[in-house]
Amino acid sequence: MVYLNKPLRDRHTSSVEACLSKESEIRTIIEWCSLESVKADSWRLWCDGYGYNLEATEDYKIKLSYKKPEKESTRDIFAKAKLDDIIRHSSRMILTSFQDNTLLYWLLGKDNKLRLVLIKDENKTNLNPFYFGMKTLQTIIKILKYNKAYGRNLKLEYSKRIGLFKGKYSSVLKDLNIGDKNG
Repeated sequence: MVYLNKPLRDRHTSSVEACLSKESEIRTIIEWCSLESVKADSWRLWCDGYGYNLEATEDYKIKLSYKKPEKESTRDIFAKAKLDDIIRHSSRMILTSFQDNTLLYWLLGKDNKLRLVLIKDENKTNLNPFYFGMKTLQTIIKILKYNKAYGRNLKLEYSKRIGLFKGKYSSVLKDLNIGDKNG
């Protein structure tokens, strides 16, 4: 992972955006998910500090892969924060509730970073926004970015790892800046 200066990062982001369709939301994914270029001389491969890699392929598609890193690294001060703290420092939220009382919080921070928190059986787990795949992430970004309330029509990819999305669920979009003079 290479931390690029802003002008070079912007050039890399523009290049990958030109390669892919606007509907891919790639610029927003790079920004909101804190992706960094893998090489200073290549705009095709991006990664986060948790082992997720995003590649712009030569056939104009996004390929997401995961490889457990030797050591996780992040610049996100809320990576292991309490849910209340994350909510307090967020501007928008999608809350998805399931029949078994499992809750998923998709939170867009005031710092324009996307965070995902799972509450299952009263246990809280901070997850990577890529955890449920690209299609889910792109849908979540479109809802948060364009204020589209999909409600029950929000289609989430099934995750075998934690056994979610079996049965009915519903989602609600909430603007957390109501009454916030600083936001």
